[in-house]
Amino acid sequence: MVFRVLALLAVLPLPIVAQPATLVRVSDAWRYFKGTNAPSTPPNAWQQIAFDDSNWLTGVGGFSIGQDYNENNVLADMPARYLSVFFRNTFTVTDPQPVKWLTLRIDYDDGFLAYLNGTEVARRGFPPGAAPSFNTPAAPLGRTWGEEINLTAFTNLLVTGTNVLAIELHNSSLQDFTAALVTELVANFTRGPFVQNVSSNRAQVIWKTPVPADTKLEFGTNSAPENIFLDTNLVTTHVVTLTNLLPDRVIFYRASSSEGNQAVAGAIESFRTLKTSGAVSFMVFGDSGMDSLGQFQIAEVIRRRAPDLVLHVGDVMYYSFDVRGVDMKCLSVYQPHMKSTPYFFVFGNHDLYSGDSHFLETFYLPTNSVTGTEHFYSFDHGDVHFCGLFVPLRMQDPLFPNYYLDDDTLQYRWLTNDLATTSKPWKILFFHCPLNTCGPHRFDSFNGAFDRLELQRLLLPVARRYGVQLMLSGHDHTFQRFAPMNGVHTVVTGGVGASP
Repeated sequence: MVFRVLALLAVLPLPIVAQPATLVRVSDAWRYFKGTNAPSTPPNAWQQIAFDDSNWLTGVGGFSIGQDYNENNVLADMPARYLSVFFRNTFTVTDPQPVKWLTLRIDYDDGFLAYLNGTEVARRGFPPGAAPSFNTPAAPLGRTWGEEINLTAFTNLLVTGTNVLAIELHNSSLQDFTAALVTELVANFTRGPFVQNVSSNRAQVIWKTPVPADTKLEFGTNSAPENIFLDTNLVTTHVVTLTNLLPDRVIFYRASSSEGNQAVAGAIESFRTLKTSGAVSFMVFGDSGMDSLGQFQIAEVIRRRAPDLVLHVGDVMYYSFDVRGVDMKCLSVYQPHMKSTPYFFVFGNHDLYSGDSHFLETFYLPTNSVTGTEHFYSFDHGDVHFCGLFVPLRMQDPLFPNYYLDDDTLQYRWLTNDLATTSKPWKILFFHCPLNTCGPHRFDSFNGAFDRLELQRLLLPVARRYGVQLMLSGHDHTFQRFAPMNGVHTVVTGGVGASP
């Protein structure tokens, strides 16, 4: 096996400490108190570790007034009744010393104050020094959809054993119907590490840091990785590409970064390169990104089933794909699995409402030979050839003239050539909008033609000609499996977190 190594450490490395798990996960359960009156006496007692919150309500994050493409609807009675909600999450730290960087990632509407073990660490929607009570309105800031607040200056507040993150959320008025809170507390790396674009001979490892830092990856075929990749350029997004790997091999890795005298490292993780032949296992889902209890539960089911790889058929997050919110609606949810298993994503219609750049900035996927981009692509695993297609709503096609699927377009010519040249006995297409559906999207249309009928016209002849057995899609949020059409099976995967 040959690895590409950019640089080897020639000097003694800085002390490296192991990264603990995310301290407060986006899917954790919280205790909460609806602010019809003060949550405690004295007023700040609820912020302390020792406070007894056993009589408070319990709910899994995130929280919102209504189902506005968002979260678990547990605050529906907030308008006209109360302006604030008080939240507590207790978490355990075995050893605070390894926590060198600390980040509060938070999506809120309208304002909040956050406390770590009783000390205020962040606020939005209130002037500095103000001491709001339970019935004080916040400034009408609206929805942020995600903000990362560097709390590294407060790492000294962490203690061995039980800690508490306390947050008070305030709405702007009793007539405001849009309050929301989704949050997580992240130690050291703010994203990942996770693997993507895995094939039989290459892979990419990705992670992020809250400050510019160097990039170091230890990797190899032993649980004590024997190779080192080092890039001393200081960046916040770290991407390491490993090439010349062997098929169907377990690769161990450990990501680390340092800045100044701060050095942190993740645990030793592993993934398996894809096979060149043989049986495979994979799972597929889509229409997921709502921070809902259903999304969190299904993410755990997928992780426990341990497939070789995962396909996502689009609509990664709602209402539209945004780099500010993609961690809490996708990457943080699936990271416990993505660190060892490749996920392959395709665009859905919601992923394009803010353009395609956010999606392309976030994921690392195979590229096609025509446009050189990740809008559509193919890859092999075992005896299966997978094609991920760019098939959002057809009314979106004019916005992406280089990528959409129609007669004699770049994607159509690429697809037919791609299928004609593969020798794999199994061929599977996965994309967003379905050929068949009995759900509400059966009426989607553009220029007087139903989307599903146009897709049947375009893809069924191609599937028959080149021996495609299965086409997987999403868009409608109910599982549907149809009788074969001339030997071609079509499945709508259902909403895996999105509401029906």
